[in-house]
Amino acid sequence: MKIGVDLDGTIFSTYEKMAEVFNFTTGKVMDLSTIGCAETMIPSELKWLKKYFEKPEAYNVSPYPNAMTILKELEKRHELYFVTTRRKEAEENTRRIMKSYGFNKRIFFAPRYLKEGMYQLLELNLILEDELCFALPLVSKTRKVILFHRPWNHKKHYDHRFGFRRIREWKEVYQALRELWEV
Repeated sequence: MKIGVDLDGTIFSTYEKMAEVFNFTTGKVMDLSTIGCAETMIPSELKWLKKYFEKPEAYNVSPYPNAMTILKELEKRHELYFVTTRRKEAEENTRRIMKSYGFNKRIFFAPRYLKEGMYQLLELNLILEDELCFALPLVSKTRKVILFHRPWNHKKHYDHRFGFRRIREWKEVYQALRELWEV
């Protein structure tokens, strides 16, 4: 099986770290439920966020618990394709980080507006994602999606389509896989 895996918000706690830095440096509290949609963000926070992610070191963050262990297990039986919207300036750093975890191939960079197309071009069977705007349009009879429940997607309305599961943590991936392929 060909599995597409998003990096930020799916494997890495990038946005939680970003909010932590924002809260510390500004003395304000960023509402993570507003990220991912520029229209809902406070303009000053959006400006800060864009500047923050210009620096490659913004991506030096920890993976979510169990993410790397489960990805290593999945890689034994499946082809993993990592797809990210990280900026070109972060590519070298991203490849170095992924290599440090033992993943040094099939890492694809695409601007946000091309990410959905990249997933389709790779002809993936399963996608692990944290953003509902990418997850739902990709569900089909041949492509399943596991969405990680995060503050920026938990309030968003979605229908529980065939081929779509929402999970809270990496330990739930195998159960979601069983459910998706039983249907």
